[in-house]
Amino acid sequence: MSRRGVEKIEFNGDIPNFSICQVVDREEREDIPDRIEP
Repeated sequence: MSRRGVEKIEFNGDIPNFSICQVVDREEREDIPDRIEP
């Protein structure tokens, strides 16, 4: 939990785009897991 909180704050201030990328990556993975996990 500590790691998640620190990462969220660090990325939020440094690169908030990363947060969005992670969320999209997760959704895309469920949509097309074959593409990431052949």
